[in-house]
Amino acid sequence: MGYSKVVANHAFVVFGIAVVCLVTCAVISFTVHHLPDFTDPIAGFEPRGTVLGDRLFSWDNLNDATCSFSGCMLHNIPLKFAHEQQPVDDSHEDDDDEDPRYDDDDDYDDEGDYRVVRPGVVEDMEEADRPYPGRVENIGFTASSATAAPPSPEKPIEWGPDNATLVLESPGQDFLDMSPSPSAATPATAVETRVGRPVAERRTSSPLTHRPRQKRTVSLCQLQPRPLQITFPCNNPSRQYARMVFESAGNFHDEFNLFTLRAILSMCSLERRLVRDHAQFPSVCISSSCDDCCPSWSLGNYIALLQNRQSCADITEDDVKAVLGRLKHCSGFYHNNSLKQDCYTAGGPYQDRCPRVPAQCVQYNAVHSILHYLVDKDFLSLDEPNVDILRYAMVFVPVASGQAMMDIYQDDFDQKTISDGVTRIVGIDFGIKYTMFEHYLRMDTVYPCIAMAIVIIIIRLYTGSAFITFMTVFTIVSSLVVSYFFYTIVFQFPFFPFMNLTTVILLVGIGADDVFVYCDIWQHSKQERPGASLVEVVSETLGHAALSMFVTSFTTAATFYANFVSKITAIRCFGVYAGTAILANFILMITLIPSTVVIYERYFANVCTFKKKSNAYSLKKTCVEIVCDLIRKIEYELSEMSRIFFDKLLPCIVIKYRYVWLVWFVGMMVGGFCVLFVSPGLHLPSQKDFQVFSRSHPFEQYDMVHKEQFWFEKAQDNEYAYLPITLIWGIVPKDNGNHLNPDSRGKVLFDDTFDVAHPASQRWLMGFCLRLRNQSFYQPTPGPQLTNCFIELFQQWMDRECVDELTGEDFHPCCNKYTFPYPKNVFKHCIKVATMELDNMPRFRFYKETPGPRFDENDTIRGLIIEFDSKYKFTLAFNTMDKFYHEVETFMQGEMKNVPTTMAHGWFVSYFDHYALQDNLATGTLIALGLSVAIALAVMFITTLNALISIYAILSIVGTIVVTVGSLVLLNWELNILESVIMSVAVGLSVDFSVHYGVAYRLAPEKDRESRVIFSLSRMGSAITMAALTTFVAGALMMPSTVLSYVQLGTFLMLIMTISWGYATFFFQSLCRMLGPEGNCCHLSIPACSLPCDGTQIIKSDSIHQPPSSLTGYEMEPLTTHKTSQYRQSRNAPQLAVTTVNGSLRLPAKARAGSALPDQLTTVSIRKSRDLNTIVIQPNGHTSEEETQEIVPTYRANVPDIWVPREGDTSSSQEVSR
Repeated sequence: MGYSKVVANHAFVVFGIAVVCLVTCAVISFTVHHLPDFTDPIAGFEPRGTVLGDRLFSWDNLNDATCSFSGCMLHNIPLKFAHEQQPVDDSHEDDDDEDPRYDDDDDYDDEGDYRVVRPGVVEDMEEADRPYPGRVENIGFTASSATAAPPSPEKPIEWGPDNATLVLESPGQDFLDMSPSPSAATPATAVETRVGRPVAERRTSSPLTHRPRQKRTVSLCQLQPRPLQITFPCNNPSRQYARMVFESAGNFHDEFNLFTLRAILSMCSLERRLVRDHAQFPSVCISSSCDDCCPSWSLGNYIALLQNRQSCADITEDDVKAVLGRLKHCSGFYHNNSLKQDCYTAGGPYQDRCPRVPAQCVQYNAVHSILHYLVDKDFLSLDEPNVDILRYAMVFVPVASGQAMMDIYQDDFDQKTISDGVTRIVGIDFGIKYTMFEHYLRMDTVYPCIAMAIVIIIIRLYTGSAFITFMTVFTIVSSLVVSYFFYTIVFQFPFFPFMNLTTVILLVGIGADDVFVYCDIWQHSKQERPGASLVEVVSETLGHAALSMFVTSFTTAATFYANFVSKITAIRCFGVYAGTAILANFILMITLIPSTVVIYERYFANVCTFKKKSNAYSLKKTCVEIVCDLIRKIEYELSEMSRIFFDKLLPCIVIKYRYVWLVWFVGMMVGGFCVLFVSPGLHLPSQKDFQVFSRSHPFEQYDMVHKEQFWFEKAQDNEYAYLPITLIWGIVPKDNGNHLNPDSRGKVLFDDTFDVAHPASQRWLMGFCLRLRNQSFYQPTPGPQLTNCFIELFQQWMDRECVDELTGEDFHPCCNKYTFPYPKNVFKHCIKVATMELDNMPRFRFYKETPGPRFDENDTIRGLIIEFDSKYKFTLAFNTMDKFYHEVETFMQGEMKNVPTTMAHGWFVSYFDHYALQDNLATGTLIALGLSVAIALAVMFITTLNALISIYAILSIVGTIVVTVGSLVLLNWELNILESVIMSVAVGLSVDFSVHYGVAYRLAPEKDRESRVIFSLSRMGSAITMAALTTFVAGALMMPSTVLSYVQLGTFLMLIMTISWGYATFFFQSLCRMLGPEGNCCHLSIPACSLPCDGTQIIKSDSIHQPPSSLTGYEMEPLTTHKTSQYRQSRNAPQLAVTTVNGSLRLPAKARAGSALPDQLTTVSIRKSRDLNTIVIQPNGHTSEEETQEIVPTYRANVPDIWVPREGDTSSSQEVSR
């Protein structure tokens, strides 16, 4: 009563304090802490703290700490020893300290080992101090041409492999040394060629030797128009360029074939109109040697190149057929790997690189580029070489993927139909997917705003107050602010994932539910106590609504907090933020909303109430009065319809067809289990790329569908690569970073017990390599393996003679003077010499991932990596990866049992990034789901104190979850990050309705099942339906969103609300009607405490004109502290409502009567039976033993009979309470 008095008498004070606290939290949150950054939407999607997570992070940290130049923690080579053994070349002291061979980028072409540049690029970048347009640095080009005279414009020249052909290597390379720009005498259009020498010729004894260069200049760019062979191909296609996927629009004769003249011309036209004609294209494109934008790598341009046409617009039907014939003839060489990307070299022979490959298959490298990059894998495939129907075609645009394509995409592609009726663009990879995600995330906030607006309208119609509606919205928004304050300032969480934004939609439904419950109980309290004071109404409402909202809020928040058991950072952060927001909403609902309602009742409730001044003016109404009358009439009609439906129609439907409902919902539950565990089943994520947009978006179409259609993407994804078995010693597999911050990845931890130089370690390591090769999962690798098990190669190297017979070079002590295992000092010295000799081998290079020893700055071996191939191929299938992991892990654990202490802490890792995520989702989701159900069961039992009702409610919740998740599976959902969170949240959102119905059933004044079901449906049906409706509408309005998380959340909310309302209203209530508890069956009684005998009083009921059925039974009434019993006497006997407090009555002395009583009095007598005192309530004039007597237990003693005067008619009632 104390808090209720404060709220009722000092509503403005409570209101002001709440607002000041909210403003303070907002100011501190948004000034002290930086705003969230969503530029990387997949940040935090890694499992941390698991065995695999620790290994993967330690492996990444080891690679990040490794390099081959000074400044790193670890090195592939003994850097100190290398500097001691080799003199420094002072002629290049101004150059970078880094050895260019060991730059982190891919220094050489993967197949040609040539370094390539474009004239002027380096100078332009250095002068402007900016990266190359598109923000892709180190893109190199080479233009080589013959010295033949320029052709005559009148006579077209026959371009061939030996004259004036531009050859450009793949981007992403470092640059060779550049000679000065052409002098003023040199024509501005001259083609400068700088050709790097092969790696084998560049290698010298010194690792810092610079490479020689050549320069040739020809003048071919003055031709107008320039032949395509001058500017194309600028380079081979590459993943670093923006690209588009075309398919047929199906509006011509060969509707599914793109290898037709009409389709090829259509693709050329679309690419030119959408990309090349854009105003920004010339400033961001990759330029050719003639300073023109390079032609696109497209099927039409390659046909024009091979058929000597000016451009793709000039090709003919015969040209298309000729190139198709060439592709059929050469496809076999591509599929057997004879035709490679480096077969063609301008002006040079190709037979050395690609013997037995016809010249027409090598020319311009066109055939390889078309088959590898531009056509789908089913076109002229190895299995069906005669199938020449092209379904998908790729076009590479000469613009580096990334920010450079942003304006082009937004102007010509974004939310537009990309088709000319012949072909259409169905997939796009411009390198801006996650950048556009942040843009769409801001743009799509309009949909939550629309959802909020619709919910506001519904709340306004239900509450009848614009002021209460406004404060409800304010409360919901404030809950998010308070949660952000605790999240960032109190809990000190440094990372805010984008998934936290979805809390807004969830909180709209939950906040509306709380307001509906509070306002519903408020109205019932006012109706049942028309003469009560505002303090009493507030006390009555808070006594029931606060507990109701606490139970539902606590259960929902607990399900959110249960996600903290997950090992995935984003899920843990979301659980904490959402759970805190729910609890903050509850606090505001019992402080801000009650004070708001009190202020409304005092100052705004009678705005639309007018008194008639006189009979003369009674027929005249102002416009405001007319509007108010209309509003009241509409509200009354809606209220009557709602009352009839929920009081009469809905109970009749539920009770009459209860067997039908049970069969129907049990069948749905069984079907859901079949969908989840039989077929099609809930699958783990099958895509490595995280989906952020709807599946129909071109970005997602490329990643999810078309990426698997082209050979260059399949090769990149390692689909045919064998899984490596990477074994590591000397490094502790521990993720010592902040697991709640994706940017905190920790540092390398060294195992101080590791010592590979110890003779016992050498001997064991040699035997370990032999035993591993005998395992069933081992895959022999053809060719010389220089680093996989270095101890074997080291032993062979040490078996050499101590003095070379030809040169007389002395190899002592690294020779056969010592036998295996070698002394520690010999091993430590010779391993350095062997590593340096290996480093100086032609065409061999140490990368940071290269197996072998790892040296610190003092050349001490601190780590060791051994690597073998396994028979397993990389796949996204969980079962295959799980089998591989456990098979190798079992072998490793067995080996670690009999190992020297110097090698006792070895572990293995492989391509487990995706598998680790799958494994954690599979286990973490089930744990969170089970924990949520257990919490819901506990809360339900504590609330109702009835085991049977709790079991029925849990069955309803389980049915809701199973049917909801099964429906999502049928919608092709996979168990990914967001889906995992949604499924665990399902418990919290589905438990509310069952809690409301269950408690109302328990508190029903009648004892039989049917009456209790009718009571619970009529009392809570309206509020529950409105809560479900508001959340459903909020979810439906999210469906037009582009951001996938909004769409998925909207889909989930619509499903969970519909299914949860159906199971709670029909399944749960039908179970209660059939097998529900009657009376106190399965009810847990808690003994009440006695009250001290300090005087009593009788309080007269204010609701003397209300029917007795409305006097008792509010939702969530405290079951153990405040009990109300209604007693039904004989048919014509008057009724009396008695309330006991903690099982005891407090009766005043003045109420005790000893005189005769009038006829309109009811006698209340106290009887004592052993230690139990009982109150017998008996109407006057009905003393027969046949009359029913109701007994209320009490623990009071020595209390005489009392009388209670009756007021009004015989239907009046008296209430006895504290």
